[in-house]
Amino acid sequence: MIIAPAYPKAGRLTKEGFHYVHDQLLHYTEVRTDPKTPVYESHIPTLLTQQLNQVVNHIRPSLYENSVQWEEEVERLLTTSPFVVCDATSDEELQKNRNASLYPTVSYTLGRFSRAN
Repeated sequence: MIIAPAYPKAGRLTKEGFHYVHDQLLHYTEVRTDPKTPVYESHIPTLLTQQLNQVVNHIRPSLYENSVQWEEEVERLLTTSPFVVCDATSDEELQKNRNASLYPTVSYTLGRFSRAN
């Protein structure tokens, strides 16, 4: 499963696996003091690994020249873990992540704000 928590239009970016809200690390936002589920970690692969008790991989779309290379790397990462977190710092990178949802062997989920677009 590809996990893309970013939504650049709403100020939510994922860089190097770290999630930012309006240029502030996630764990420094109001979610840190949430009474039910406070968040103390901004590195999404680490946060999910702790919650799921299994490895969560990470990929930076900007490292790959084309979607074929990127899809091959996602497929390779999925052999070691069922989860891959993708960075997105722009709408173009988010679209590259979305295109992977068309890849027949890969399922895909967006962050809740990304689904609105």
